Amino acid sequence: MGQKIKVYFLTVLLLLACFLTGCTSSSNNEIDNTQKILVPKVLKDTYVYDQGDFISNDQEDVINNLLIQLEEKTTVEFVVVTIPNLNNLTIEEYSVKLARELGLGKSDQNNGILLLVSKTDAKVRLEIGTGLQGVLTDSVSGRILDKFFVPSREKENYDDACFNTVNAVINYIADSEEYDRG
Repeated sequence: MGQKIKVYFLTVLLLLACFLTGCTSSSNNEIDNTQKILVPKVLKDTYVYDQGDFISNDQEDVINNLLIQLEEKTTVEFVVVTIPNLNNLTIEEYSVKLARELGLGKSDQNNGILLLVSKTDAKVRLEIGTGLQGVLTDSVSGRILDKFFVPSREKENYDDACFNTVNAVINYIADSEEYDRG
């Protein structure tokens, strides 16, 4: 009888140890690092990566020039990325992974901005670096997307949706007295 109690006790300890050390399946809230994201090859003076292929070349050039000027004036690195789909990730998971992979923002200021658009999934997100979160809060970012991106997207006009959103973010930063421009 003593041997059975020892085996039972060891089994309970092993199960408890597995539970406490994470031997069980991962939580649904964690980002699955095995899921692939589409990371563009970073090019000098390029801030628009239309991997979803739904922004016209002329509009890409216009937006890209605005974002070059933004970085020159403020050191903010703002990138627009379109993708075909989210590869079964949430828009939040995808944007965080992509922003990290791209190394957006100056490392000492964490002042990067990512506008991520997935046409197939009908999702859009502004991912804001922590150095800008006092200026571009979640609620401000949401209002900008609701006012400037969503109405044009509903008309299938992604050129205007992206341009209007980028322009609104730039104007918001320019009007902000809170942002230290470097």
